[in-house]
Amino acid sequence: MIFESIKGYKNSGYDNTGSLNSGDGNSGDYNQGSYNSGHKNFGDYNSGDFNFGKFNSGDFNSIDYSSGVFCTEEPEVYFFNKPSGIKLSEWRKSQAFLILSRVRTTKWIPRTNMSLSERLKYSLEYKKNGGYLKNIPFREGCLQLWNELTTDEKVVLLSLPNFDASVFKELTGIEI
Repeated sequence: MIFESIKGYKNSGYDNTGSLNSGDGNSGDYNQGSYNSGHKNFGDYNSGDFNFGKFNSGDFNSIDYSSGVFCTEEPEVYFFNKPSGIKLSEWRKSQAFLILSRVRTTKWIPRTNMSLSERLKYSLEYKKNGGYLKNIPFREGCLQLWNELTTDEKVVLLSLPNFDASVFKELTGIEI
C-alpha cells in the first residue's frame, strides 16, 4: 500500500509514530500492543520485532522479559555479572527492586529556592512552571537513597544474589 510508509498511518491508538498499530505509543509498524518500538509485536513494551510476549528486547519471543531470539521460557537474570537463578518478573516483584526504584534522578526546584545562575539558565521553565526540574547524577541519587535507608533495607540489598561490593561501588559509587 502506498501510504504504509507514512508515519502514523491507520492507527487505532494514540501517540503512534508507526503505522497500522492498534495500541498506544508505538514507534514501530503493525503492533497490536502498546509502547513498542519494534515491528509486528503482539505484546506491550517490546523493543524487538515479532514478539508475542511483553518487555522483550529480542526477536520472535513468545515469553515475557526476553532479550534472546525464539525464546519460549523466561530467562534468569544476572546479578553482579553472574547467573542468579531469578527471573526478571520475580526480581521486579522483590523488596530489593522496590527499594532501588526509589533512587531519584530528578528533583523539583521551586522558584523560591533557585540561585541566580539557575534563574538565568532556566528562565523560560521557571517563569512558566514556577521552578524547574533539576537532573541528579545517578551515583548521587544512589548515595542519597543509601543514606535514607533503614538498616533492614540495607540488609535486603546486601543480600542480593552474588553480591559483589566492588561491582556495587563501580555502579553506585557506594563503598560497603
